[in-house]
Amino acid sequence: MAGCNFMLQADPSDLRSEKLPFWEKTFDFYMPDLQFPSRDYEKSLYRLFLYYEDIGVASIKITPTSRRGQTYTPETIAIGSGGADGKAKIAIFDIAVSDVLIRLKLEVLCGQLSMIMATCEYEPKGLMEKGT
Repeated sequence: MAGCNFMLQADPSDLRSEKLPFWEKTFDFYMPDLQFPSRDYEKSLYRLFLYYEDIGVASIKITPTSRRGQTYTPETIAIGSGGADGKAKIAIFDIAVSDVLIRLKLEVLCGQLSMIMATCEYEPKGLMEKGT
């Protein structure tokens, strides 16, 4: 991408392995307020709230994947500002995925990201069906 500031990761054993930085995590969205164990309960994820420090303009892509291996449509948004004031800001990703376990992969496509935290908006969907 022309005109992008890249902060690349490298493998110390292979200096030709530079790649874009990413963050990947699998969530089970434990729900302690339910009256039954929620580990076998499907959840629907609707939004990801990404809190970050504004250190400049960046392009961020989030890709959700279900436990069953279904990859959902990635969403890419631009964050930050040219002023790069260092203040905490929030980026909101609209996501629609349901499963017991949900994997989120966040990739920095262009620019730099100083992530503070990520939190999600989700709700129980129903008991997981056997054999799924």
